[in-house]
Amino acid sequence: MKTLLAILFFLPFLVSAHTMTAVGNAQIDTAQSKFGGASGLMNTETTLTTGGVTAPDSSDFDLGSGAFTIAGFVRFATTVTVEQGVVAQTDAGSDIGWEVEFHNSAGQRKMRFGKSTNGSNYTVKDVNVTISADTWYHFAVTRSGDTLHMFFDGTEVGTQDLTGITIWNSSADLGVGRDVLQNLSLNGWLDEVSIQKGTARWTSGFTPPTSADCGEPNVVLLLHMDGADASTTFTDDSATACGGGGGGYEDIDVISDD
Repeated sequence: MKTLLAILFFLPFLVSAHTMTAVGNAQIDTAQSKFGGASGLMNTETTLTTGGVTAPDSSDFDLGSGAFTIAGFVRFATTVTVEQGVVAQTDAGSDIGWEVEFHNSAGQRKMRFGKSTNGSNYTVKDVNVTISADTWYHFAVTRSGDTLHMFFDGTEVGTQDLTGITIWNSSADLGVGRDVLQNLSLNGWLDEVSIQKGTARWTSGFTPPTSADCGEPNVVLLLHMDGADASTTFTDDSATACGGGGGGYEDIDVISDD
């Protein structure tokens, strides 16, 4: 009889997809796309107070003190004038975890990684970036050991020493294109948003991906932002082979006694 012993090895690495919920007017938009013919338009309102996509709290989003990668492509509808959330797990101030956002400081556009170690304190690493409207940019924040790395379009734009830092395990929903702490959503589009837990995908400058993510290790969230125009259905593909949950099905070896 044939035995599938390798499945016993593979099972611990399986990832469950997260249920994504569109907030406000967030929707799939086929007019703009980095890959796949569509992207996620995070907000169509001028106030920017509602929008984005959320997922319920999960241990997948607890970054703790280990390696991680948060990455994707962003396209701004206008030059950034206020805080605009990209990916975050934080509430309005009493259960802050972490966030990636862009904002404007006295005319200088900045990329920010903010974090808390106890749910209420909040420290940030800001780096200067140059942003034009209607242009796709790749963003990434990684942690390798005790070092935080921040990248914009593949260029390393900043680092931070995280020795002794454990990021607070917030119980808030994950927000994509949504900054609950500042109550502002992204005025623009996102594509290929991903979180890898346990892997620092980049630790030095790199060429941004030239195709949709597929098969990366330790992926716990993957939003290709594909679908029909104006759809409010956003799908997390982290549980599929191309989501990379543990390496994908192609890593299974069938062991037989034949």
